[in-house]
Amino acid sequence: MTATPARLAAGHARRAVLTATLMGFSLIAIWTVAVLLVNQATRSASEKAIAQAEVAARVLEQFVLRTVEGVESSLALLRARRLLEASGDAGAAEQVAQRLTEATVFGRFGLRRISDVTPDGATRWSLPPGREGTPQASGVVSYLAEPAPGPGLFVGAPRRDPASGHWTLQISRPIEDPGGNIVGTAEVVIDPVSFSADLAQMSPGPLDLMFVMRRDGTYLARSDAAERALGEEMGAGRLLLLAAERAGGGAFRDVSPIDGRDRFFALRQVPGTPLVVAAGVDANSALAPVRDVLVLSPITALLTSALVVLMALFGRRRHERLHTLAQLQQARLAEAAAGAARAEIEALLAGLPIAVYRARVTHARGLEVTYASAAMGDLVEANAAIAATGFLTSLLEGRDATVEYEVARPGRPSAWLREGARVVATRPDGVEVVGYRADITTERQFASQAAEASKLATLGEMATGLAHELNQPVTAMALGADNAADALEADGASGIAEAVETLRRVAGQASRAQAIIDHLRVFGRRDPGPLGPVEVGRAVEGALVLAANALRSAGIVVERHIPQDLPVVQAQIVLLEQVLLNLFLNARDALVLRPEGTRRLIISARVDPSGRVLLLVRDTGGGVPAEVIDRVFEPFYTTKPVGQGTGLGLALCHGMMAALGGSIRVANVEGGAEFVLDLAPVPAASPPTEKARDFV
Repeated sequence: MTATPARLAAGHARRAVLTATLMGFSLIAIWTVAVLLVNQATRSASEKAIAQAEVAARVLEQFVLRTVEGVESSLALLRARRLLEASGDAGAAEQVAQRLTEATVFGRFGLRRISDVTPDGATRWSLPPGREGTPQASGVVSYLAEPAPGPGLFVGAPRRDPASGHWTLQISRPIEDPGGNIVGTAEVVIDPVSFSADLAQMSPGPLDLMFVMRRDGTYLARSDAAERALGEEMGAGRLLLLAAERAGGGAFRDVSPIDGRDRFFALRQVPGTPLVVAAGVDANSALAPVRDVLVLSPITALLTSALVVLMALFGRRRHERLHTLAQLQQARLAEAAAGAARAEIEALLAGLPIAVYRARVTHARGLEVTYASAAMGDLVEANAAIAATGFLTSLLEGRDATVEYEVARPGRPSAWLREGARVVATRPDGVEVVGYRADITTERQFASQAAEASKLATLGEMATGLAHELNQPVTAMALGADNAADALEADGASGIAEAVETLRRVAGQASRAQAIIDHLRVFGRRDPGPLGPVEVGRAVEGALVLAANALRSAGIVVERHIPQDLPVVQAQIVLLEQVLLNLFLNARDALVLRPEGTRRLIISARVDPSGRVLLLVRDTGGGVPAEVIDRVFEPFYTTKPVGQGTGLGLALCHGMMAALGGSIRVANVEGGAEFVLDLAPVPAASPPTEKARDFV
């Protein structure tokens, strides 16, 4: 009798387990079917929304293409009018202008103005008329300064017109004469707000979005909040382009970086232009039909949850215990792996010759390092020195920055550090950056030694010529002394006057020789001294003292055009003379290959509109080949035959000009090359430190 209840209990238990199992399978089947239905409905609605976005994007693409065709037509007529006017055919130019006036419909596609702009930015001709002579924000200068995202056609960023306060969008092409020279800019100005209103009318739905942007992410027109969007930065547009790239195509679903809404996007690049059009269909609206199917999901979830609870009661305690143990073991393994990874990274960073750090940069507190590799402890503290540069300002503006600066070390020589950083995140009060700091004191010393070696090599190359320069006054002194002695011996007291005059000439030649020797002594100093006021004319004369014989022997005519009222510059005369001497010798090497009578070296100077002093060294040696002109300042790069150049001269000139707070550049001009030394002037109250030196 006692076995029967036990068997019944066992049977009930088996049936309960079987029932629970069947119920579980049934509910799982129901859940699976519900999920499949929801997924199918969601997929179908998503495909429909993507197709709708693609259709809207194609329509917008055609709209933009028609707009661009109209703009290109106006630009072509503007260019034709300008070239006809430049060729002297005023009648044909007027006919083109009349045709342009008749064909232009202001207000269509947001058209506001068309202009022919001069290279200096002034309006030469415009429709509507009345803006002739007024400066424009674009033009050839800005066209070249701002790289165009597409070939030939330049599409600017939306800007407010300073005169009217209206938003404007400038589309332009350069006007080139038959010789390929840019003589102006053909420019069409569109109202982006009106253009955005057209997009709003084309939008598929009230919550959908249509917009046009450049390939760099700059918004040009947007169907929602048009005027506010025009003032936004192009970060959101770049995020959208990156999302499209990650999706592997022009149609995808993502959270909009513009307004944070979930959307189906379709992007298309407009052929032949630097433009991208996009349409975004609101996901909530597109998936609204799926909500009816989703109503069953909570019920299914509740039934499934109840079933799972009933089935899990038998082994819950054991399962939870095993699960907790597994989690603890997993946490221990993860912690051990993270520790090993940290140790490996620290060991890797410790082996680098630079210090790596992460920091916050704010206006109030400057640079605050939040993490630094072990190498940072070996470097001198440099936050105060960094603050004196423009390094932090560049980072706060969101730009990568690199700077080299000098840091004082108590009781030891000062150190030179190089610091570079990149912005990785933006905060309300500043930015977060990752960067590096390296000790370049030895590198600077090697550079100084290289410059010294170059200077000594130059002096060695000029030794014969300098000996000739010194031999002339010495020979004159010897002859003068002999003549004075002969006058005294032959004429006695009556020859004293002639002897005195001869000895005065001897003294003049001695002064000339002494000036040359003094100049060589100063030029050969290892320490050029600190920066100070320097007269450009004296630096030129000093370099010519050393190069005079080399230039004269090569049959080179030297022309100097240095204004007497040229401002004094901030420089170091030895370094400036070394730069000039290198340029003179390079010019000689190029000119000796030219026919005699055509070898000219022209040295001139002027002040540019910003107040900088420009010292120009120009030759008639045929110029630098166009394919290598961008590499002439690279170390060890030379166009001279093997054995005739090290490739260090111009690289050292570049470094020395940077040390003087200036720059050097080169361009080919008619008949040769022209090097331009850009130097900073000093205040007028500062007297030149080299005033006492007398250069021949």
